[in-house]
Amino acid sequence: MVLKRVSSIKNFCISLVNKSIFNQLILLVILINSLTIGLETYPQFDVIKNIFYLVNTIALIVFIVEAGVKIIAVLPNYKKYFFNPWDLFDFSIIVLAFVPGIGPLITVARLARLLRVLRIVRQFSELRIIIDSLMKAIPSISNVFLLLVILFYIYGVLGVHLFSSVDYYRWGTLGSSILTLFTIVTLTNWDIVFYKALSSNPYAWIFFFSFVLLGSLIVINMFVGIMVFNITESRKKKVKEVQTDLNSKQILSELKEIKRIVSVKKK
Repeated sequence: MVLKRVSSIKNFCISLVNKSIFNQLILLVILINSLTIGLETYPQFDVIKNIFYLVNTIALIVFIVEAGVKIIAVLPNYKKYFFNPWDLFDFSIIVLAFVPGIGPLITVARLARLLRVLRIVRQFSELRIIIDSLMKAIPSISNVFLLLVILFYIYGVLGVHLFSSVDYYRWGTLGSSILTLFTIVTLTNWDIVFYKALSSNPYAWIFFFSFVLLGSLIVINMFVGIMVFNITESRKKKVKEVQTDLNSKQILSELKEIKRIVSVKKK
């Protein structure tokens, strides 16, 4: 009797998790909670801060219920929940809410739940391909990023030695020099910095042109190339999976037809 009741509860939780209205309700709670978190930053809303606290409490209760339903739905295989990055992230936020003295950090943790909006990606195959490509490109992008860091460091130190006496605000320290280089690599008003440096050093164009060429035109385009390559590979993989699925369905259909013919002949 007890096992039957447990089984019915589990089946109910499974059906609830698979219903779109359940996920839509959770998403609505996340958006409302995120809105109240933003409104809390305005002093004029201090008069209704009790309402904000109530909304945050209700949201936390909903998140706890959501986690409980999902855990029951996967019983006894807990790995399906705790080895899922999204579910583990949600569970960690719930745990943080009960840590004494966590203070305003939980507000940031609740706001991070907005990332769950990425669930919408699952409904669109093209968006899934882009996200999958981005995840696969991380190792290659990390190497390009390391190259960019080395480039910024070399040119940052060189910029301090060449232009700190002319424009200390932009080139006085390694930190300010790197910030200036970041502005240059985005090609935002970089000519202002360039002409001021050129007025004191006629060979400054070599520094700027080489950095723009390496940083903006070559390294940045490496990022684009990596993404294009991974998106192409993901598309090929998706097409292959679809073809495999179609072939499997076709084989099953043919087997059913053969079984039907055999049963007819037996009769």
